[in-house]
Amino acid sequence: MGKTNLHVGHKSKSLTQKQRTQSRFSSLLLEYGEKSLFDWAVVFSGTAMEGRLRLCSSSVVFEPVDINRGIMRCPFDRMKSCPSRCRRDENSVEWVQTRHFVMKAMNIIGPFETVTEQTKFQFSFLHSSPQKFIETVEKLYALTQNGTEKSSARTLSLKEMLQPVLDRPFDPSNFVDLRERPLTTNLRCSILTPLVSNPGCAVLTNDRIYFQPAGISLSNETGPTFWMIRDIVASARRYDGLKDCALELFMKDETSALLSFDSNKERELVMNLIPVGTPCHTDPKVVLEAVEQWSKGVLSNFEYLLLLNSAAGRSFNDLSRYPVFPWVIADYSSTKLNLDAKETYRDLTRPIGALNEERLDYFQRRLEGMQDIDHPFLYGTHYSAPGYVLYYLVRCMPEHMLCLQNGKFDSPDRMFHSLDHTYSSALTNHADVKELIPEFYDTSAGSDFLINARNLPLGNTQLGDRVHDCRLPPWAKSPRDFIRKNRKALESPICSRNLPHWIDLIFGVNSRGENARRHNNLFHKAAYLRPEDLQMMESDDERAHAELHAMEFGIVPDLLFTVSHPQKGEGAVIEEKFVRRRW
Repeated sequence: MGKTNLHVGHKSKSLTQKQRTQSRFSSLLLEYGEKSLFDWAVVFSGTAMEGRLRLCSSSVVFEPVDINRGIMRCPFDRMKSCPSRCRRDENSVEWVQTRHFVMKAMNIIGPFETVTEQTKFQFSFLHSSPQKFIETVEKLYALTQNGTEKSSARTLSLKEMLQPVLDRPFDPSNFVDLRERPLTTNLRCSILTPLVSNPGCAVLTNDRIYFQPAGISLSNETGPTFWMIRDIVASARRYDGLKDCALELFMKDETSALLSFDSNKERELVMNLIPVGTPCHTDPKVVLEAVEQWSKGVLSNFEYLLLLNSAAGRSFNDLSRYPVFPWVIADYSSTKLNLDAKETYRDLTRPIGALNEERLDYFQRRLEGMQDIDHPFLYGTHYSAPGYVLYYLVRCMPEHMLCLQNGKFDSPDRMFHSLDHTYSSALTNHADVKELIPEFYDTSAGSDFLINARNLPLGNTQLGDRVHDCRLPPWAKSPRDFIRKNRKALESPICSRNLPHWIDLIFGVNSRGENARRHNNLFHKAAYLRPEDLQMMESDDERAHAELHAMEFGIVPDLLFTVSHPQKGEGAVIEEKFVRRRW
C-alpha cells in the first residue's frame, strides 16, 4: 500500500453543491430529518411573485425566483387547516398559517425570521394541475394532527406513505453509455452529507456507480449523479447513525461520497464489486501498514491521524463522527511561540478533561457519588459532537449551524471568537472537554473557518465586542500563519514523542472500559453505544431515542488497537492480532 493510496478525502464536495448554484433552497432549511418530496412552478397570488412550491414531509416551502425575497417555510402543525383548492380557481391552492418562517431574505444567510401574524397563502400552479399536491398534502397533514400517536408510529406511517416515492426505480436512460453492464439491481440508499440524508437508489455497472434521487422535481435540479469506478482510490465501511450499513468512497480528486444502504448485506455487495486491490481504511492490514509508514516518517503526524480517524469510522461527511484531532499548543498568550520548549505543549498523556487538576477533582468526586448507578461516568459531555464541530466551522458552514440551532446562531458569548478563550474554556469549564478538528492543522485547506468572509451577523458579546473574525494568539501574524505554526507544532519531535499516548486515549487501549476509568477518560454510556446495542433494544422509540442521544452527545471512535501504541522510530511493529477487526 503506497502512501498515495491513503486518500481520506479532505472536506468532501457535497452532492448538493451543483444544486445550490441553481437554487437557494437546501434541505438544511428544513427540520432535521425532513425530506423534500415534490416541487412545482407557481405564482404567489396577489403578488405576481413566481417561484417553486416545495412539498416536504413536515412543511410546505415557497422559494421565490427573486433572490431578494425570502424563502418561506410553512410547517403543517402551524396551519389552521389542510391546504385545499381555491373555490374560485381550481388551479390554485390556499391555506391559513398561524406561524411561518422566512429565510435568506435579500439572499443573506442569517437567523430565520419567525412571523407570528396569521397569514393567508394562495398559489396558482403554472404548468400543471395541483391534484398531486392536494392528494399528498392531505396525507402528510393528517399525520401531524394525531398528537397522541407515538413518534415511532408516526414515523412508520410517514415511511409507508412515502415508500412509493422512495422506491422509484432507476431510470435506465440515465446510463451515460448504453453499452454499460449493470452489476446490481436497484439498491435503495441515501447520500449522507453533514446533517442531511438524501434518499434515492444506486446501481453499479462495470464502469460507474449511479445515484438517482428519490422524489419528483419538475425543475430538473435533482438529476442523477455518478462516479467512475476507475476514480475510486480507497473505501471505508461507515455507520448511518448507529446502523452499520454505510460505505464511503474516496475519489482521486480528493472528494468522497458517503452512501447508506438498507442493510449491511447490500453494503457488502457493493464492497465486493469495488476493484480488487483498492485499499479499505477499515481493514486491519491498512492500519498496520499505516503504523509502519508513520514510524518510518513516510506519513506525517497529520496524515497518520487522518488515516486513524477514517479507520475508526470517522468521516468529514458525518458531524456525529467527525475526525478528531488533539489540542497540541498550550500557549495562546505569548508574543512569540517557542516550539522547542516543553511548556508550549499540552500534555498528550492526559485527556483534555484531566489537564486541570482542580476541575478533575470535581469530576472524580462526582463519579464517586454515582456508585449506585449502572454506568457511572467522569464526563457528562464528549470531546467531539456535531455542536462542537459547527462551533469551530460556523463561519464556513453557517447554514448547518442554523439547522442544528433551530434557525438561530448560538449566543455570541458562546461562539468561537477567540483561541485563548476557547482553550481556557476547554481547561476550566465543567461542560467543555472538546478537542480540535483537522482544519486547525490543514495547511492546504485555507483558513476560512477563522475568517468571517461572509460578514455573518454573529452578534456582540456582553462586553460589546462584535463576533467577527476569530481572535488569534499574539504569536500568529494571520490565520494562515496560525495554522502553519499549529501544524509545525503537531509535527514537532516533542509532539511526536507523546502522540502515541493520545492515540491510546482516543483509538486504543485507554479509550474504554476499566483502562479508560484509570486514565480519567470515562464518558457517559451513550458515547459507547454500538450497532449491537441498538439491536438489543425492545422498541422503536427506545432505539430512536438512544440513536439521537448518541449522535447529539458524541460517539467514541471505534477501537483500533488492543495494545499500547508504539513510539515513532521504534520499528513500530504491531502484530495483526493487536489491531481490532470490526468487520
